[in-house]
Parts: sequence; C-alpha cells; structure tokens
Amino acid sequence: MPRKDLFAIAEANYNAGYKDGYEDAYQGLAKDRFRNPAEHIPKTKRKPSKYNLFVKAKSKGQKFKYQSGKDKGKLNMRKIGIAWRKTRR
Repeated sequence: MPRKDLFAIAEANYNAGYKDGYEDAYQGLAKDRFRNPAEHIPKTKRKPSKYNLFVKAKSKGQKFKYQSGKDKGKLNMRKIGIAWRKTRR
C-alpha cells in the first residue's frame, strides 16, 4: 500500500474519532467536563465584606497611598490594615 494512502486512512480515522468525541461531549456523556458556551449560566457575585467596603472607600484618598519611591501611587495596605483594626475597637 502506498504511503500516501496510509496517511489518508490515518487522517480519516483521526477526524472521525475527533468528531465522535466532540459530539459525545455535547450530547451529555461528558457534560461535566465540556460545556457549550451558549449554555453558560453566570454565577452571582458574592456580597463584599465590611473590610472590602472599607478598603474601597479608603483607596480613593491620598492618605493611604505611597507618596514617593518605587511604589508611588500604590495603596499602602499596611496602613489600611492598621486603620481597619483601629476602627474595629
């Protein structure tokens, strides 16, 4: 048998197997692993904790941001943590 014919047969078998597996995935046989993007159900967001709300409110001002250095403009989470613990007393 010529070499080209072997490759053609192998490719046809591969394509048939791939197609079967793909169809099985969407027929429910492997539904937990493969999901149709059209059937995607969005998850509901969790409610932010009190700490999340505190950080969001404090991150708007300049008090808790680095004023100089390599982290200039970034939040100083250490200061925010200290302020959070002081408000919780």
